[in-house]
Amino acid sequence: MHPLMNIETGTVDDAWARLAALRELRAAMGALEDAGASLVGLVDDTTWRSDGVRALHELLEEMQRLASGHLFTLRAKTWELEGVAAG
Repeated sequence: MHPLMNIETGTVDDAWARLAALRELRAAMGALEDAGASLVGLVDDTTWRSDGVRALHELLEEMQRLASGHLFTLRAKTWELEGVAAG
């Protein structure tokens, strides 16, 4: 019997939907991790002072904070789905 048949919390269709959601969450997390890594370099590159560059620097820092926040949210959703699948 396929391992998905052993999941007690729902049907096989539910299990496949959770697996698909986990795959998409992990892909989104990877994209956010890549974007966050790129933003670190851009933030560092814009630390010198000028009004335009300062504004860019602040925007990049905010984008980096947002990416980190979204990544945290996606990780929480992934843990939640993994918990349901394991339960």
